[in-house]
Amino acid sequence: IEWTGTDITKKTLNKLKKKFGNWNFKQTKLDKLPFKKNAFDVVFLLEVLEHIQPHQTFKVLSEVNRVLKKTGTFIISVPVNEGLEEMFPSNPNAHVRVYSEDLLRFELEQTGFQVNRVRKLTAFPNHYVVKHWINSLLTFRKPNNLILFCSKE
Repeated sequence: IEWTGTDITKKTLNKLKKKFGNWNFKQTKLDKLPFKKNAFDVVFLLEVLEHIQPHQTFKVLSEVNRVLKKTGTFIISVPVNEGLEEMFPSNPNAHVRVYSEDLLRFELEQTGFQVNRVRKLTAFPNHYVVKHWINSLLTFRKPNNLILFCSKE
């Protein structure tokens, strides 16, 4: 397996290179990826899209579609139910978008993706397995993370 990672900052890339020395890393913006069309079998965009300005979202997702192989898989995650609206003007996570499953599905479908599976997760600071199992039965906390598995249409 050959792994390639990207980030916009050299500082982050340097940390990643130290931790994952056998990976390939490129400094780039997501709206113009320096890769050939149909270059990757799998593309991950995990906890990133909520940091992208709304006017750039479709360009970023179109770029992911461009570099993903026709038979490839796109895995994307975004936070939901995080109470961002109540945090303003403070924004400790630097999130610029509030996502819902419907909004993310719409953006994905508009950029040529088909959503094949959705996982809703609830993050807990500790004892995740036990709390997740209890929460799936009693729902004492709303899921706060979506993971969508997509393919090209």
